[in-house]
Amino acid sequence: WPRALLFYAHYSGELSRERFLLTLICPFAVMSAGSLLLSTIDPAHQGLWLSAGAFNAFASSMDLFGFVLIAIQVPRGARLRNQGSVTYWKPA
Repeated sequence: WPRALLFYAHYSGELSRERFLLTLICPFAVMSAGSLLLSTIDPAHQGLWLSAGAFNAFASSMDLFGFVLIAIQVPRGARLRNQGSVTYWKPA
């Protein structure tokens, strides 16, 4: 998937717009916040935790891009569905 620059979040069923946005942003938010928290709890390995957080932010870049696209282009209450590497939506 990184080679094709596709979203990592994938579910073959139908999801609400809000749930889809949540699945796109959660891995980035949890892992980035977790790495910052771990860097304050374990200062001896602060470089490791911050590097892991930076790598996660880089690896999540297409999910963040997808989050912005869907938040801007898909109306509230719409339903989304993945078909392979293409995401479709329909109004509620």
